[in-house]
Amino acid sequence: MMEIFTAAGLAAMFQVIAIDLVLAGDNAIVVGALAAGLPAEQRRKVILIGIGVSVVPGAGSALINNNMIAETPRGAVVGLDHARPVTSDLSAGGAQQYAQVTVSANAVRR
Repeated sequence: MMEIFTAAGLAAMFQVIAIDLVLAGDNAIVVGALAAGLPAEQRRKVILIGIGVSVVPGAGSALINNNMIAETPRGAVVGLDHARPVTSDLSAGGAQQYAQVTVSANAVRR
């Protein structure tokens, strides 16, 4: 077993982190494409949140809480694999729950 606090261990850890960041880059492109039609203020928020959430599967859990969401034809909170929806609207009552994602107290105008 490799010790993490050796030069080889730290080099391996940083390689894994670098690979994860490179692979998350394609998610950033999709988030940017999805946000392109929004007003500037909303676009910035969507990009920042989208990039943060795009690394969630490898980084831990996500909390989507106390947001006001409107005019979202696909749904207020939808899990995507690139541009392809892979979940139903997670903010809807009775939606499937995921252990690493908490969706609560959002105001959604449908």
